[in-house]
Amino acid sequence: MKGNCNKENVSTPNMRLKKLIGAQMKIYNLDEYNTSKLNYKTEEQCKNLYQYGKKGIIRKVHSVLTYQIGCINRDKNAVYNMEKNSK
Repeated sequence: MKGNCNKENVSTPNMRLKKLIGAQMKIYNLDEYNTSKLNYKTEEQCKNLYQYGKKGIIRKVHSVLTYQIGCINRDKNAVYNMEKNSK
């Protein structure tokens, strides 16, 4: 056995599932690089939101990104970027 292959690790059937699903509908392979990091409107790099926690300590909110105009959810931003890149 080479690398990380153990008898306990079962391989995932990604290619087979992709072929089975592809027979029923269209499949798009999208490059997800920087999709959640770049703003979908301006394509500028967003920053994480920092706010005060319960004890008055500044904490990072990973799921919310800030940019010049306002804030956006990281997942929504990624989806908007993938939609824009797939056209």
